[in-house]
Amino acid sequence: QTLPLAQAKEIGAVLGHTVNDMFLAICSTALRRYLAEKGKTPELSLTATVPVSIQVQGASQQGNQITYIAVNLCTDVSDPLERMSAIGRSAAAAKRDMAALTRNAVQTLAVVAQGAAALINHFHLSDYVKPPANLVLSNVPGPRETLYLMGAKVIGSYPMSILMDGQALNITLCS
Repeated sequence: QTLPLAQAKEIGAVLGHTVNDMFLAICSTALRRYLAEKGKTPELSLTATVPVSIQVQGASQQGNQITYIAVNLCTDVSDPLERMSAIGRSAAAAKRDMAALTRNAVQTLAVVAQGAAALINHFHLSDYVKPPANLVLSNVPGPRETLYLMGAKVIGSYPMSILMDGQALNITLCS
């Protein structure tokens, strides 16, 4: 699905939420509806692992520098606007908790989380170890300028995310 970023920012401003809050809420609502249609609505709310950048502005390090936060998707909240507000509070609280840590602690936690996920995946332990979240939701910055491929203007970019053993779903947005 495509929604112009300017329009998403405008809607978010009116509702008092970020584009990321809206993305999480849209995914949560879609998952809630899908599971309800299948008669599989879980009693407990779904939880998403959300990658967040820890790249320092102006740093010269190459590659991705990310860690993860857990966000309650509030799939147990029936009203969509209440759900978005609750998701926004959950994401903000997770980011505050992360901000209270030293940069070294945040990086160590990311390495531990990625290492644990790799071990679970490699040894097929997902039947024995409950994952920390039901799915991954990621908002990746898209290109800042117009891109071309062999002279043709690129009009859309749709990522294909990686699933690991025991992971139910991975949804990635390019903003």
